[in-house]
Amino acid sequence: MVCPNKEEADLVFGQLKFTVRRIYSSPPAHGAYIAADVMNSSELYALWQNEVYMMRDRIRAMRQKLYGVLTARIPDRDFTYFIKQRGMFGYTGLSVGQVRRLRDEFAVYLLDSGRMCVAGLNTSNITYVADALAEVLK
Repeated sequence: MVCPNKEEADLVFGQLKFTVRRIYSSPPAHGAYIAADVMNSSELYALWQNEVYMMRDRIRAMRQKLYGVLTARIPDRDFTYFIKQRGMFGYTGLSVGQVRRLRDEFAVYLLDSGRMCVAGLNTSNITYVADALAEVLK
């Protein structure tokens, strides 16, 4: 927002903060209505449950593939933690320096803590990501 002076900018900013606060304090209810519809319909619930199972199985498959590629690239290192962990995210144990190297040299993004989004892996990128991980772990 462009204003002619600081005083007017401060007034506009105050109004924007007030507007945003109302939005965050009172989120829309339609998501809750959709969830209620799904939970109260045996057919929709079964469809939703099947989709959740498919997502879980895909994430498990990505963990297994990541484990397989890394184990093939660095056979003397134990990567079982990838298949023992559960959920959409995984902890790699990488240092901040290794994470930055992944980012700078391979455009693979993890949190500085070494946490990665396993759900973001797919059949098109998993070998590239695993090779990049193997390279920074050598």
